Amino acid sequence: MESTTIDGIATRYEVTGCGPALLMFSPGGFNARLENWGTHGIYRRTEMLARLQERYTCITFDKRESGESGGRLERVTWRHYADQGRGLLDHLGIERAHLMGGCVGCSIAAVFAVAYPERTGGVVLYSPAGGAQYRLKQHARFARHASSGRLFAEHDPQNRMDDVRTALAVGDPAGAAAAVPQDVADGFVARGSARSCRERIAEYVAAGPDLVAVQPMPVQGTWDGVIERLIHDLAPSLALPG
Repeated sequence: MESTTIDGIATRYEVTGCGPALLMFSPGGFNARLENWGTHGIYRRTEMLARLQERYTCITFDKRESGESGGRLERVTWRHYADQGRGLLDHLGIERAHLMGGCVGCSIAAVFAVAYPERTGGVVLYSPAGGAQYRLKQHARFARHASSGRLFAEHDPQNRMDDVRTALAVGDPAGAAAAVPQDVADGFVARGSARSCRERIAEYVAAGPDLVAVQPMPVQGTWDGVIERLIHDLAPSLALPG
């Protein structure tokens, strides 16, 4: 593995295989790491990366704020992610590459192709995330997080979370989790937490009071017409449902 700095952000990447350049935007949502091409679900089962390496120079990398790449506190758009890929091509001295996106990487690859058509040879969108059901599911997840934040506020009129905050301040996450009042933990479980409710509550407390006001946010920047332009006006494209 190697690392370079793109727009002030450390980017971990790997170049493998031989042939035309293929820039690969990793699957994995908010944990889009380069390893996911070999370990994640269908990508592992089909040995996709190993097969592609036989015909292409595969450029894989950790998306910013994922894996061992760095990040920055700012409002991030799809274009920021696409620009990370462009910066990696610049670093490697590659003027033009084919693109491949998996899951969330499909959106990034599509935006890259629209923003930089002169640097795009072709595009494969493998198992793009989206659709009405996906949107409803994600908005429901935001609503559950907001509900949990309000729950803590409602159940903490005597500042019973002070012990949690104190433990977090001294770097004791286990102590913070143990200090969560039982009724708050029980209420959080009722809202469908899949992992330790106490650990997650401690994380919410660490996030501060702004959590209580969480609302679903629209994607920043325009998305309308991106796929249409990609298909009709720009690079040869192939979209494969997962």
